[in-house]
Amino acid sequence: MRRRLERAPDDQGFTLIEMLVVIAILLIVGGITTNAIVTGFESTRKGQDRIRGLSDLEKGIERIGRELRVADPLLIDPDGNFDGCIGAEVFRDGKRFIIVYRLEVDPDDPSTFDLVQDIETYDDPDDTTPSTTNVGLFIDRIHSDALFTYFDQNGNPILGTDPQAYLTSAQVRINLVKQLFEQDPLAVTTVVNVRNARYGSDGLMTATCN
Repeated sequence: MRRRLERAPDDQGFTLIEMLVVIAILLIVGGITTNAIVTGFESTRKGQDRIRGLSDLEKGIERIGRELRVADPLLIDPDGNFDGCIGAEVFRDGKRFIIVYRLEVDPDDPSTFDLVQDIETYDDPDDTTPSTTNVGLFIDRIHSDALFTYFDQNGNPILGTDPQAYLTSAQVRINLVKQLFEQDPLAVTTVVNVRNARYGSDGLMTATCN
């Protein structure tokens, strides 16, 4: 009698339910893995943004502080924009420089501001017309509140809207706050001693602070 051959149970394959269970498990594991990778990339990006932002602030505040320390004199905006605009007249390498730091609305994000640097170079210090003029982005996404605070020789803050009061400035506190995407802002602060201040009655600051 011919023996009927039967397939071993292991050769019967997967049922539809078993395949669906396996697919579901793979989707869950894949989702967890993908989420972990995305989270890792996001954390790395945020960390890099903070490092770059802090580097920008530290370099920027060092540069501003250096210019204000050697200012001869420090220049004050005659229109009253004291905390958002400051200038320095600097003599270097036989030339005269008018360097102004001021805020402009960020074109990419109207809710924030960019700190802009204006530089007028006078090859002959006695010239009244600059040889070259350069306007450029200094630090982007800067918070607009109280970038510059002025103090008299006794360490008291100078307040009010009278530009003449700022002639007694002996120190300037620089407070830079940079906005980061989906993160807490970064802040760097320093206080610099200045030689003397001068109200820009000759118009040096009028055009560049507005």
